[in-house]
Amino acid sequence: MCGLTAIFSADQQRQIQRQTLEAMTSALSHRGPDAAGYALVPGMAMGHRRLSIIDPELGQQPIVSDDQSLYIVYNGEIYNYREIRQRLIELGCQFHSQCDSEVLLKAWQTWGEDTPAKLRGMFAFVIWDKAQDVLYCVRDRLGIKPLYYAQVDDTLVVASELKAFFPLADMQWTICPQALEDYFSLGYVIEPKTIYQQIYKVMPGSMLKVQRHSLAAPQSIVYWDILDFVEAKPDVIAPEQVRELFAGSVTYHMVADVEVGAFLSGGLDSSAIVSMMSPQHERPIHTCSIGFDQKSYDESGY
Repeated sequence: MCGLTAIFSADQQRQIQRQTLEAMTSALSHRGPDAAGYALVPGMAMGHRRLSIIDPELGQQPIVSDDQSLYIVYNGEIYNYREIRQRLIELGCQFHSQCDSEVLLKAWQTWGEDTPAKLRGMFAFVIWDKAQDVLYCVRDRLGIKPLYYAQVDDTLVVASELKAFFPLADMQWTICPQALEDYFSLGYVIEPKTIYQQIYKVMPGSMLKVQRHSLAAPQSIVYWDILDFVEAKPDVIAPEQVRELFAGSVTYHMVADVEVGAFLSGGLDSSAIVSMMSPQHERPIHTCSIGFDQKSYDESGY
């Protein structure tokens, strides 16, 4: 889990305050305790808090492309990044690290807006295309990773969590009545709303395209819809296919340069996941379980 921030001003020459960027990013330190990084250029700034999972030494962010044309901050994990990396190498790309964030940057250089559809994983990232002067805010298919944005005067501000917006001096804070009704009725706020009228969520399976000259009218582009996925699948899937897909998904989730474990409740879902993890390791998988004094709630025996 990492945390990201970005500030994109309508004024291309504006010098964004580093103090503001650092305060916003520090509010996300619990998401990324291992490192902090910043990039500031006239009209644009990015911040990042990192939890090191892949290539701890060379995976610092923000990352800037070799030709200085793309800037990226990213939160998540691209499970098929090794396959994408190999494909990009075959296309002539060169890499300086083994991290999936650099793969993501090179992929965008190669495929542009077609990139999200090629990714398998959970992710939220912000890319600034300096040549086109366009900011992209991208969220994974099911919205596993959070991504919020707000327009503050003539500036678009993006962050992984609501608390990162608190240091903004010009930010207005007005409770959204519809969001409040959502929360008390459903237990959550329906996207793209948030509890505040001024802040919105990037929708799952979508990317926000923000051009500096029309910053007040960002374009939401849907790159994946679950209804299209459902309609494309056959009515009946054999148990063998389910097992193969499930095992493949678990394998992808175990890609890391640090040790991987599992939360094990004793229920069917976590037990099935650990059973798929176990054959891939010579030693037993490290698991974490929670027990309860009340017997009807306690599954620790399983």
